[in-house]
Amino acid sequence: MPQIQPGVHKRMENPDDARVTLLVGLKAATQANVEQLENIGDVEEVLPYDIVAVSVHEEELEALCSLDTVESIEVEETGSQMQSGGTGNQNSPLDSPP
Repeated sequence: MPQIQPGVHKRMENPDDARVTLLVGLKAATQANVEQLENIGDVEEVLPYDIVAVSVHEEELEALCSLDTVESIEVEETGSQMQSGGTGNQNSPLDSPP
């Protein structure tokens, strides 16, 4: 299972009809892996470091988490460092050692 930010867990526990934009860390941002994301939501942008911005309905979060190519999932608004090569903001659980 991928590393999942607490904000994503909350949305998974109580999904509604809203859409959420996520930063999804992939093992590799290959065309096949990005196509898997497109089957679940709307790929907004492929970023450096195998990060993909994806907009999905909250009901689809479980399906996203079940993909074996996904390493991490973070709500976009807290992932500013992911775009610059980090794994999330300084308070992100993704920065904590396993």
